[in-house]
Amino acid sequence: MKRWILRLAVVLAMAFALSLPAAAQKQEITVLVWSHFIPDVDKVLKKHAEEFGAAKGVTVRIDTIDLKQFASKKAAEAQAKSGHDIIMNYGADPMLYDKLLADVDDLVGDLGKAYGELIPLAAETCKVGEHWKSVPWYYYPYPLVVRTDLIAQVGEKAPDTWDDVLRIGAKLKKIGKPVGIQLGHSRDGNGAMLALMWGYGAAITAKDGKTVTINSPETIKAVEFVKALYADAMDPEVISWDDAANNRAVLAGTCSMAFNSPSIYKAAKSKDIRVAETDKPLADAIDHILPPAGPKGRFAFADCLTLGIWEFSKNKELAKEFLKYHFAKKQFDEFLEVAVGYNVPFLQGYRSHTVFTSDPKIRFVGEIGKYEHTIGFPGPVTAHSQVVWDMFIINDMFAYAATGKKSPKEAVEWAEKEIKAIYAGKAGQ
Repeated sequence: MKRWILRLAVVLAMAFALSLPAAAQKQEITVLVWSHFIPDVDKVLKKHAEEFGAAKGVTVRIDTIDLKQFASKKAAEAQAKSGHDIIMNYGADPMLYDKLLADVDDLVGDLGKAYGELIPLAAETCKVGEHWKSVPWYYYPYPLVVRTDLIAQVGEKAPDTWDDVLRIGAKLKKIGKPVGIQLGHSRDGNGAMLALMWGYGAAITAKDGKTVTINSPETIKAVEFVKALYADAMDPEVISWDDAANNRAVLAGTCSMAFNSPSIYKAAKSKDIRVAETDKPLADAIDHILPPAGPKGRFAFADCLTLGIWEFSKNKELAKEFLKYHFAKKQFDEFLEVAVGYNVPFLQGYRSHTVFTSDPKIRFVGEIGKYEHTIGFPGPVTAHSQVVWDMFIINDMFAYAATGKKSPKEAVEWAEKEIKAIYAGKAGQ
């Protein structure tokens, strides 16, 4: 008898809840981002959600999932036109999902006025036509990480150009401390090779974002250079390195230069890793400098993360309010602090945060913004340029030539064929 009474009570309670007007039910907004490699960053975001929810009398739920699952989860929400209210975007997502993302022109405008305008990279990755489709959040920069003690040991100063990297790297390889820039399937390697290509005046496409221009004298020169760099200055294992390999190599003391965010430095400092030969702190010997300049100038790659609001969300205005709260100075200062220099803001006013200015090893952040671009440059970011990135075609092109599997000319012709197939919608056929 008691069991039936309990069941009846549950049913009546549910019926009562469903009969309440929408205003009487607690409003909820949901956010989907990928899991940050610094757990404290996710914790702070969730803390902001709790604070905002308590102040507004609503619930804000932050869901974090692994990077490898993120694209499929987002695609499923787009297909169903149902899911979270706020969604993290990266790469070409704002362009790929532009019809399903709400315009956030007003929010981006308000943030720019309040916190010092946006660096040019923001529009490159978030604006579709005349409208902002995503809110510029932060990006991972790719400076050149160098061992200053090893460079001094071979009688050199930190490199300024790619030719310097080759010359100094050749000396370092002779003492068993080669350059470690990935030519395998890695995001770090992708970013490094794009920056090098741009420095040689080479690009995947023209400014129109449609005309494939990879097969050019400039690209061939860039490939010839990397072939020489690999032979004379690189660790031969870079051909198979993933994104963690360069971190491990620098931390193990077997590598003298790498492209990376300040994560290697952070690990060396927090774990008090020592230089084997001197027992001095490895962190003291690590520095971050601007990417090397090529014959056509200095360029840097940036891996951009932004926040969009689904057009099908029923809570668009509340979602904007939460984002405005998260970007407010007290909250965003805290967000940047726990990221210890990994999360570089697009907003100019936050680039002078003490996390970037108090440590001379992260001083590059103040200057690198004017050199940074992302996939698609010099054209717009597109779904096609995202596929070129995701399929590691650029790194494979350099790797084929570096290892002698193809001549530089053949490697570039192979890349041209692959890229044209992607832009023609025939990849994999």
